[in-house]
Amino acid sequence: MMTEREKWHFDLHGYVILRNIISKSDVDHMVKLCDEWQALPDSELPPPMSTAGGYPPAKNASRALINPDYVDSVYADLQLNNEIMRIVLTLTDNCPQHLQCALTQNTSECNDGDLHNGAEGGIRNPANDYQAVDGRVFATFINAGISLVDVPQGAGFV
Repeated sequence: MMTEREKWHFDLHGYVILRNIISKSDVDHMVKLCDEWQALPDSELPPPMSTAGGYPPAKNASRALINPDYVDSVYADLQLNNEIMRIVLTLTDNCPQHLQCALTQNTSECNDGDLHNGAEGGIRNPANDYQAVDGRVFATFINAGISLVDVPQGAGFV
């Protein structure tokens, strides 16, 4: 489960960073497939993969490939990665629910990326709840994001 320091960091900042938890060979495999899939038009993506953002993406826009975990087992295995799951299990009180896997390719020119903060049109979604009480943290909605490449200092994750 999460350490007290990780809980403190998550409560204060809203995220925890885990470094080097995926093997280099798995990362290389996923990057290679990502590059191949991102180069394909929507009609040529392996089923049941779909896209958000279209192909080619609009200028300065990212493209998200939906369901890579149904196409490749290495992507699917990320959902059960021990280090990721110890955080997810702690934050969801051992009741995780997988919503979706998306493989998004951002570049330094992309300006459309934004975190989903549970607020649509300025209205907070009460279903996306977060609590920290008596040394326990709990969230009804979390995003477990994995970067397959180094993120430039100060660039943020999304």
